Amino acid sequence: MFMKYFKFTSLIAIVFLYSCADDSNTPGTSAPSDDRSRFTGSWICAENTGQTFGVTISLKGVEDSIYINNFSNYGASANALGLISGNSLTIPGQSISITSVFVQGSGVLNSAGTKITMNYVADGDTISATCTKN
Repeated sequence: MFMKYFKFTSLIAIVFLYSCADDSNTPGTSAPSDDRSRFTGSWICAENTGQTFGVTISLKGVEDSIYINNFSNYGASANALGLISGNSLTIPGQSISITSVFVQGSGVLNSAGTKITMNYVADGDTISATCTKN
């Protein structure tokens, strides 16, 4: 009797555990996409101020966050936090770089994933920029 009960309980436990397994990487299915991945990499930005400079965008954490390094050409320590939702970028109000420059704004990635158009405030100046994937 005990063996019959043990086999039945074991079978139920195996079925239960198998049904709870993470199947996001099951062959033939696609894993959920991360909107941020289209933003990552090296970009060349041209501002309406006349300056052109490079930025690097990298992932931050596991949710919707990215870092934009050298934001508005303020240097290697100028990492602006960006929040991604689909093709939209939000730069929440924050102080960046060692001089605590205040920045805030938004942007949109084109459907090809090759150009980000941004409008932001940096150190009190309103700036428009177009960043092209490098």
